Amino acid sequence: MDPRKSFPKKIKDLFQVLLAEGCRTSSDSAVERKIRMMLFAAYLLVGILCATVIYFLTRPCLFSLIWPLVSDDVDKGLAREKLALFRDKGEIKGDVLEIGAGVGANVKYYDPAKVTSLILNEPCVRMHKNLRDVVSSASPALLACTKIIGGGAEDLKNIKTKSVDVVVCTLVLCSVADPVQVLQEVQRVLRDGGRFVFMEHVAAPKGTNLRSRQDFWNPCWTCLPLDGCRVNVETDKMIERMKGFVVVGEMQRFEDDSGPRIAAPTVAGVVRTVNT
Repeated sequence: MDPRKSFPKKIKDLFQVLLAEGCRTSSDSAVERKIRMMLFAAYLLVGILCATVIYFLTRPCLFSLIWPLVSDDVDKGLAREKLALFRDKGEIKGDVLEIGAGVGANVKYYDPAKVTSLILNEPCVRMHKNLRDVVSSASPALLACTKIIGGGAEDLKNIKTKSVDVVVCTLVLCSVADPVQVLQEVQRVLRDGGRFVFMEHVAAPKGTNLRSRQDFWNPCWTCLPLDGCRVNVETDKMIERMKGFVVVGEMQRFEDDSGPRIAAPTVAGVVRTVNT
């Protein structure tokens, strides 16, 4: 018999045995009842462990299914701040690279008349179709100059050194394994005087009640199917400390009301590369 076909039958038989054991009368000895309780606890523990392993193995797939459903709501919650950042401060023009492009929430902010070329970097290849569809719907001219690539932002090996004018990054650095390495790659690919336009969820100031809550809940938050997002990353300070970056104007700090309070603190701004 095919073992794959017999597996459901084995599960069914197991539950029948458990049901029969659970229906025993009170005349059973205390030892027998104790053994049945131990067996039930063991089966329950194995079930929980199996479910946990399956969840963590399929979490990337879950993220690729969930994010397209919630991305529009998140973008609507940040629409005013994004518009001010991209249209008023960012000067999105020339050769543009967006890292962690997701399902293309930022594409509508790119002016085809100003963008010479657009590279959309998204490590989750399951989202590439969404990206192509969004760009295609936005503008035929933009589609003609757009390239979609995979790979992590920590190693942009497909991008030549000093080859882009603007790098865009929104809600990405909270989920990458090494944010500093990503920032170093951003510096590498930007031309002299190039701009890094960002909007990121960040940690609340140390010593505040919100920061304590972020630190407490972060281990649980990182287990959600949110691509490893962390709520207590001091991204703003990392950017400010990076040699070779100069902040243009001031960073804008605000609360993102589209999600839970612990993920609300957000920073947006523009930095320019300078020779060090």
